[in-house]
Amino acid sequence: MPRGAYTWSVQTYNSAGAGPWSATTAFTIDLQLPGDAIPVGPEGTLELGTNRPPFSWQAADHAAWYHIWVYRVGAGKYASQWVQAPATNWTPNVDFRGGDYKWWIA
Repeated sequence: MPRGAYTWSVQTYNSAGAGPWSATTAFTIDLQLPGDAIPVGPEGTLELGTNRPPFSWQAADHAAWYHIWVYRVGAGKYASQWVQAPATNWTPNVDFRGGDYKWWIA
């Protein structure tokens, strides 16, 4: 549901028909969309033997979770992970083989 003010009520029902509506209650959703997370690393060429490189990024305002995607060029999705804020790093639980990779935060 988008940010805004809402009301709700409940009506009962059984085989005899509908009952009366309850009193109406109000609530507000006051969330703001998160800003952009900015990737920090890894970047460039990694040292030989770096099989599980740590990923890190700058926090995004109002973010509750981050979704990290790692793509192996020519092979498709290689790894992904949901990371709960305020954490801004993740170390994969799979070994990375030689090759070219791209990663981003959704």
